[in-house]
Amino acid sequence: MAGHRLKIVGSLVVVAAAAGAVLTTNVAVAAEPATAVAVSARSLDHQKPLLELATADSKGSFYTLDPAEADRAQREHGFTPKYDSTGITMFDEQVDGSIPVYRLRQKDAFQTYLLSVSEDEIDGLGDRFVNEGVVGYVWSGERDGAMALVRYSKDSDWRVAREGRLDLKLAGFTADGVMGYVPEG
Repeated sequence: MAGHRLKIVGSLVVVAAAAGAVLTTNVAVAAEPATAVAVSARSLDHQKPLLELATADSKGSFYTLDPAEADRAQREHGFTPKYDSTGITMFDEQVDGSIPVYRLRQKDAFQTYLLSVSEDEIDGLGDRFVNEGVVGYVWSGERDGAMALVRYSKDSDWRVAREGRLDLKLAGFTADGVMGYVPEG
């Protein structure tokens, strides 16, 4: 039985590798190898690029994982892609160890959006922002193959990017803190 289980794990690793997933050898030593591989493969299947657009007035940032929503924002509201975005991916559904990332739209001011993982922060901003719901999911803690996702701010514009974005710091943005962790890439 154990030999048979190892053959199945080997097949799953080969299939996952062919799909572009990077799996480490420690999967084979997990207590339930088939489950560990299935969870990892499931997580990797649900990665989507985080699309970042400038609002029509160029004062704010807008985020979505949905290409159709990004297209509508461009056609109907004059948003434009930010080409300095750097390949951040999020999960489009809850995966093991992940937390939701909410998109908040500022009320009664210029167009701008804020991403948050903190329900306390969202509740505290309720008088100034509308919660538009979950945009995606990030891991709540550090793990192999992940990088920190940080929220940066400057003059009521909020950007999310990998930790240590020197170009944002040079542009006057300050790091507000780590929101969670996303797959490296």
